[in-house]
Amino acid sequence: MSEHLSALVLDEVAAGLAPPAEAQTHLASCDDCRAKLETLKASREAVAASAKSKAVLQHLLTRTEAPAPKKGLRLVHVAAIALPLAAVLALLVFNPIRPAEDSRFKGAASVELLDAQGTPVTRAKVGDTLTLAVGGAGYRYAAVVAVDGQGLSTLWPKDGTTLAPLEPGARVRLSSFTVTPGNVRLVAYFSSKELPLGKVTLPLLNVVAKRAMAHQPPLDFELPPSPAEGVAQVRLEVIP
Repeated sequence: MSEHLSALVLDEVAAGLAPPAEAQTHLASCDDCRAKLETLKASREAVAASAKSKAVLQHLLTRTEAPAPKKGLRLVHVAAIALPLAAVLALLVFNPIRPAEDSRFKGAASVELLDAQGTPVTRAKVGDTLTLAVGGAGYRYAAVVAVDGQGLSTLWPKDGTTLAPLEPGARVRLSSFTVTPGNVRLVAYFSSKELPLGKVTLPLLNVVAKRAMAHQPPLDFELPPSPAEGVAQVRLEVIP
């Protein structure tokens, strides 16, 4: 099993379900997936121990103790409200209570280039002014790097050494720049905690450097794994 386990499989294992044999084998040999699994387990334990989760559980259990309905409707009502304790706990595990402002599971993290009208574009002319924007999807830190024929450069934060704090929002405008010749590939990294920028981008930097030495196309490659929790990208075709 060469690829990393999906978020769904890791989520199920963290919830206590037995993983398929193939997933067990992968976990035994993949440090990255084991680390993600431990993080998920810790998050679920924290959620289950929270006061809000306990209150939801108590509310659901209280509903199961409601007076018996009138004869003739009993089976319908029992099926609707008599939720076994195990099922209640499963609901809390698979649907943990999250802060209202955390929209990580309402949409994927994104990176965009906006024109003067605020419209996302993937083609622009040399000399155009574009605005870099990201959607954090609940992540609190981010960085954006650019890959072109000259190598790799950091677009945001320009002078930072770590992923920078990110304001919440589906489209957060970061900075504007003037388009120069040559196509470019933008890669945005997201995390729930502050991480060293160099550590996050090092795998990408190594790939870019190796391709340059081998005289391979600078933009056509698969993104390597990164310590960041989320990744988004966009390519810009530059018209002379």
